[in-house]
Amino acid sequence: MMTEKQLWNAYLSTLTDEQAFAMRYTAWHFDDNETSANALAELVLLGEKRATASSLWVYEKESAPLP
Repeated sequence: MMTEKQLWNAYLSTLTDEQAFAMRYTAWHFDDNETSANALAELVLLGEKRATASSLWVYEKESAPLP
């Protein structure tokens, strides 16, 4: 199994240098505990969970740009 960094680097290797330079990624998980995160990930894999959203206050607290 590949780590997220290995997977990302494998993807970048399919791009031109110019395209790859403009790309970046973030890795995250669902919820705040392993049990819930795994259960929600399983729902994604089953096709039952097809969307998610973040709270506005998280972006405000971290002074992060809105997606």
